[in-house]
Amino acid sequence: MLDSFIITNINIYNRGDCCPERINGLKVHIGNSLDNNGLNNPLVGQIVHGSPTFTQTFTPHVKGRYVTLFLPGLLKYLTLCEVEVYGYRA
Repeated sequence: MLDSFIITNINIYNRGDCCPERINGLKVHIGNSLDNNGLNNPLVGQIVHGSPTFTQTFTPHVKGRYVTLFLPGLLKYLTLCEVEVYGYRA
């Protein structure tokens, strides 16, 4: 995003044809820093079990410019269909 936003919620859509478990352990970071590829920003969500859709509503809202999706581990594949980020300009 070009500026910092107040993020109200995000939707992450997993692929529907196969491999829903690939998204297990996905971590969501939101913040204004690109240090460590955005991983130094606060952890605001985590997917424990793969499902077709993951929705996270932030109360209180989260402020940030960068949304980082991180799948820890070696030889893991992150395959998503879509990521929607909702909010308004800070």
